[in-house]
Amino acid sequence: MKFTLGERKEVTIEIVSTRSDPFTITAASFELKRVNDNTVEASGVAEITDHEVRAIITPQAAGVYKLYFSYEIANEKLIAPVVLEVDE
Repeated sequence: MKFTLGERKEVTIEIVSTRSDPFTITAASFELKRVNDNTVEASGVAEITDHEVRAIITPQAAGVYKLYFSYEIANEKLIAPVVLEVDE
């Protein structure tokens, strides 16, 4: 996903069952990290709507980031990374 420095965007991921079983996401959080030095720039509770998890983020510097969504389904905790590129 591409950003221009200064932008604030909503990032959403859709969770899909690989077995087509019904499921409920019971908790979700996010962590925004700069790739070059692993600095955590933002973190918090992510919003859950049905099978979507979302966060609103504003990267503070140009460069490459990873946005990690952590979410819980039944007794499992899963992590979905999203790569972000921020241009000046």
